Amino acid sequence: NGSFSTLATNGAYDIVFSGPGLPNGKLQIKNIVINSANRDIGDILVQNGITTTITSPAAGVIIRPSSRTTITAAAAATTGVARVQFLVDGTQVCSDTKTPYTCIWLVPAGNGANYNLQAKAYDVTGDIGTSEIIRVTAQ
Repeated sequence: NGSFSTLATNGAYDIVFSGPGLPNGKLQIKNIVINSANRDIGDILVQNGITTTITSPAAGVIIRPSSRTTITAAAAATTGVARVQFLVDGTQVCSDTKTPYTCIWLVPAGNGANYNLQAKAYDVTGDIGTSEIIRVTAQ
């Protein structure tokens, strides 16, 4: 309950949380990734020790209707990633168990439709980490 902010300009960094009120080590941490041009290039969520993010396509991308679009996700877990599910508008369209985690999605026909893409990573103990939603448009 609250917020914490830190800035790392070079290399990896660690943040350790401790104290009363922490829910058995199950935390959700949101990192906003900024590139050297000071542009936000994506969010990484850490849930239950699992990080999951969609790396492709980027948010706001225009995709062709009736095309095959590759969705790619990055996932990591302290206990190991068992599988990554790919969801379009909340419905699973495929799953992958090996890196790189990818899904070939057949985009429905029709122009102007917006789609919400999301990835869910499951670790070997059954905990789940969910990516931010990436919105794309078919035109």
